[in-house]
Amino acid sequence: MAEPDDDAPPGVPEWVVTYGDMMSLLLTFFIMLVSLSEVAADKKYRAIIESLHKQFGYPSAQPSAPGNYFPGNSFEERLPTLGSHLNDTNGNAGIRRPAVDGLDIRVYRSREGNPVPIGKPVVFPVGDESIPLDQRATIDEIAEVLAGKPNKVEIRGYAPQREDDPLPTTHLRVAYARARNVAARLEEQGIRRNRLRIVSLTELRTDEVEAAHEDDRVDVVSLDAFSGDFVGPRDR
Repeated sequence: MAEPDDDAPPGVPEWVVTYGDMMSLLLTFFIMLVSLSEVAADKKYRAIIESLHKQFGYPSAQPSAPGNYFPGNSFEERLPTLGSHLNDTNGNAGIRRPAVDGLDIRVYRSREGNPVPIGKPVVFPVGDESIPLDQRATIDEIAEVLAGKPNKVEIRGYAPQREDDPLPTTHLRVAYARARNVAARLEEQGIRRNRLRIVSLTELRTDEVEAAHEDDRVDVVSLDAFSGDFVGPRDR
């Protein structure tokens, strides 16, 4: 009996394998060319838009069609050039610039968050600036809550404008006097003066604090800012 032949049947010629490798390389090469052409077109488009932007300087962009192209004056295009302002610099690289005559005014940038009402409103009689005797206990309770905390405190005095006021600003002066008297009472209870900020308001902001229901009142609110944020050297 004859033994079976161990040789395998002949396969594809060797040149077929070489041809397949060459086609794969050509396909990769053409894909790379297409990609580079798209990148070049995108850069050219952006260069044109940037030139128009510098020439005309539109402050904002109009809505454009969907796609990967963004106008040069759009917010997304300007994101890489936008920076953050640091608190330890004045934005002028330390160089003073001439300003208007007068006192050197410091401008602070703060994020005070949502005001939190502390205690009950201090209610005043109509047209009166003095703290009623029955409202002093309310102020003392507010002082106990504020004691030992670093938050900035805003004292908002309210007084509605009335027809019998001698001056158009009488109600604002009354509101300020009420808030100042409440602040003085808080200082007597140990609250530091640099934590307090007095604001004079009218009936336009009556409903801002939910706990307040009277027009003749003083609200004490705690801000999401530390009192030390408002203290520092003049060149800071």
